Amino acid sequence: MRVKIRHYIFIIIIFFSWAGLAYADFEITEIMYDKEGTDTNREWVEVKNTGSTSEDLSKWFLFSDNAKHALISQGESLIPASGYAVIVQNVPQFNFDYPSFQGTLFDSSWTGFNNTTESLSLKDPSLNIVSPVTYTSSMGGVGNGNSLSKINGTWQNGVPTPGKDNQVAVIAPAVEIKKPIKNDLPTTKSVSNLVSPNDNPQNDSNNSSLGNGKVINLNDLNTSTEGENANIPNSTYSLVGLFVVIALGITSFLIIKKKHRKSERISAEDMTIVEYNKKIGY
Repeated sequence: MRVKIRHYIFIIIIFFSWAGLAYADFEITEIMYDKEGTDTNREWVEVKNTGSTSEDLSKWFLFSDNAKHALISQGESLIPASGYAVIVQNVPQFNFDYPSFQGTLFDSSWTGFNNTTESLSLKDPSLNIVSPVTYTSSMGGVGNGNSLSKINGTWQNGVPTPGKDNQVAVIAPAVEIKKPIKNDLPTTKSVSNLVSPNDNPQNDSNNSSLGNGKVINLNDLNTSTEGENANIPNSTYSLVGLFVVIALGITSFLIIKKKHRKSERISAEDMTIVEYNKKIGY
């Protein structure tokens, strides 16, 4: 009789041990705790069945804030081996954020994960804690559009892939923006008028220094000038000089010719008077 009792006890122990092992096949693999922008009703947790048989996740619980939250299936509740399920805070909002999602979905409710640090886990039907996770914002997924993903056994920044294998998020290195070097050299001032060599004590035989290093060759009219004379062609100065010389020549010629005519007129009158005096006997 005692042998039979021991036999039954052994069977019961083996049964519950097997049941406990069977319930330990789910693992938390991805957490969206701080979505970019507002994360109200936009948090979710990805769970993977790491066992070799299908498991009913609707009998499990999400444990956070020291409270267990029931999981309500939005369709199929059996998760196949190596399959994924996503536990969401708000189903309509999740469908809006991920319109192409076609995996297994479970609705739950929690007040919101802490964006700095949080501890959460799953609880099996016997309320045993399974797959506990304690994260901090330094681990990744902090409001930058990424999720906190478990990749090769390490929690890190990941591309949000609810219901799919996790992917490492490539973070672009910060680009250092260099400020432009301030130029302390004096700014060249524009000169509107030509300056004669005598106006500047620092002139030489060919050049005159104006202002802050601006040099104008006064002996070469082909040197362009800034200011109001900048648009006057250099050939204009030569034409103006030529016209002035021609005008002066013509004026001088007319004056000389006028004097010459006056001189000839006086001489003719004098001759007429002399001839007249001869006739009358003077």
